[in-house]
Amino acid sequence: MNEFIENWADLESSNTVRLYRKGELIAAGSVDGVMPDGSALWLVQGTFFGRALFLKSDGINAVRVTPSDSPITGITFERP
Repeated sequence: MNEFIENWADLESSNTVRLYRKGELIAAGSVDGVMPDGSALWLVQGTFFGRALFLKSDGINAVRVTPSDSPITGITFERP
């Protein structure tokens, strides 16, 4: 289940999220840290993109996704 996160301070390390700007997916990965006031978060995006800082003030929206959802494509994979 996907959940829009209004207050980024509600995110926890290791939550899987997708980040959108103007409705377009700009990043996805695992939360590595969140500022106490929810103004920014560190995201580990994977091998090629690494760790990056994102600012909420840049118009970015965060959506928490379940671990069974692919953070990049949105495709749900069946577990054996």
